[in-house]
Amino acid sequence: MSSLIPTPTPALSFHPKVGQIIALAAFGEQFRGFLHVMIAREEMRCISYQGRKYVVLDEIEPYSPGGVDLYETFAGVMLPANEPSIGAASALADSSKRDAVQASRRYLIKLNDVFPSAEASFAPSNPFMISSKRDLPGHFWRDVAFVGANLAGAEEAKRMNEAFAVLATSFASGLAYQGLAHFHKALLSTAAPELVPKFEWIWSSGGTRFISPDRLTVALEKFSRLTLTFSGYRGDPEGSETPGYIMDLYRAY
Repeated sequence: MSSLIPTPTPALSFHPKVGQIIALAAFGEQFRGFLHVMIAREEMRCISYQGRKYVVLDEIEPYSPGGVDLYETFAGVMLPANEPSIGAASALADSSKRDAVQASRRYLIKLNDVFPSAEASFAPSNPFMISSKRDLPGHFWRDVAFVGANLAGAEEAKRMNEAFAVLATSFASGLAYQGLAHFHKALLSTAAPELVPKFEWIWSSGGTRFISPDRLTVALEKFSRLTLTFSGYRGDPEGSETPGYIMDLYRAY
């Protein structure tokens, strides 16, 4: 009969593509609310693996109290094999994600009213300029990717696939700048069509930063993965690739 008793599983696990991961169920209730908010905003990834939800050790460690070694803390923790609350947790996570997407979309729309007209494209009036004295929306394209991919339906996914095809052709033809501009405009039209009339203004302020020769191959690979997220793909294991995460990888290169 003992063989029928489910074997507990360790809270800390390792995945070769993601690294060390910690089961969400291992955290106390007082911390899970914070984690759910961060996951909903895609500030942290939520990995589905072997029937559990995990966060990535490297992504949560900066938020741990000083001096706390999360690896040591969770290395010996064992969790029940079954997680009966996973359905309710998933429903809560979906609700939090919808709220986060809508909040980011409202923020993007507000930019249309807060900042000057597209004609005022010179610094420091242009808030998208790195040299601007105004508040620079540092996560602008990350927010655009996050909102667009999470609101995308079949039509939006088709649009992004077509935009990526244009991007790939432009790279092969030596016209990377035009292709990147076209791709980013498609991103913007999906997430915040209200801002499309200001696209040339937005893009001219920093678009050239994306096309240094040593980054073209990296850009194509990252945007290929980003395009897949508009059709619902979220990596292997599930959740290991989010739109914001991929955009961050690209911008950090």
